[in-house]
Amino acid sequence: MMKFYSKFFDADVGFRTSEQITDAVRTSKNYQQEPVSNARLMNFFKTSKQRSYLVATDQRVYCIVDDNRKSQPVVNWSEPLATFNQNAISFADKSDRTGLVNFGENHKHWLYTKSLFSGTDEFEQQIHALSED
Repeated sequence: MMKFYSKFFDADVGFRTSEQITDAVRTSKNYQQEPVSNARLMNFFKTSKQRSYLVATDQRVYCIVDDNRKSQPVVNWSEPLATFNQNAISFADKSDRTGLVNFGENHKHWLYTKSLFSGTDEFEQQIHALSED
């Protein structure tokens, strides 16, 4: 009986594991057979229904959305690591809990969860650490 109720209270029910998120890179049209076993992952948006991640391989950065109402995570965009590292990251407020992040000129207005970071400086530091070779 407890297992039944735990599905209602477990915030991670229906979401994929870190390994499943990094494996989703292989579904991208831009995937170039780079190894994903050492990919770096950062969760930047989290609700009860959806999570968004940046996943960095040695060649590319992928933005992956995991929606627990869908059968699998989706790669929304990817960019070569070299050009991603040159992007200007900018932030804007949206509400008390969420903000907007622009990952350069091509990937604008992505929601992020403020409570996942102590502030935008930490968020930006994590992005740079994620995308370092």
